[in-house]
Amino acid sequence: SDEEGHNESGSDERLKRRQTFHEQRRAHEEQRQARAEQLQTQEEQRKVQEDQRKIQEEQRRVQEQQRREARAPIGGGSLAGIWPTTPAAPASPAIPAALAAPSTPAAAAAPPALDISNEFRNEIRMLTNMGFADTPELRTVVRDFGGEVEAVVEFMISAGRQ
Repeated sequence: SDEEGHNESGSDERLKRRQTFHEQRRAHEEQRQARAEQLQTQEEQRKVQEDQRKIQEEQRRVQEQQRREARAPIGGGSLAGIWPTTPAAPASPAIPAALAAPSTPAAAAAPPALDISNEFRNEIRMLTNMGFADTPELRTVVRDFGGEVEAVVEFMISAGRQ
């Protein structure tokens, strides 16, 4: 009976050692799997960061291109030809708002003509406050520069039309 007890305790011991070995192997395999998943996640994060960096670079490039285009005339730089080459003609005075308003109800109901003054009203007001005369030439420049006041001022000054 003593011998039987010893055999049972020995086989119990072997069983426990086998279970411990399998548990350790399983734990080791789970750790290896967790490390592999962690490395994969880090690689995916690196790729996402790289993609974000590329997108930001592209956005900066597009914004810089838009800034450059905003400073150049839309019509391909042909605006200098809208002024006469003869000695400077006197600037036409700005038309008072009361005279420019429609005088009859029928005129008031008519659809507005293609007039950029509505689209760039604030920019033209700003330029006239700076001392530029509200002329058809100024309105053409404002339209061609897409309402970019800084670019209009630079162009008008460089063209000698301040």
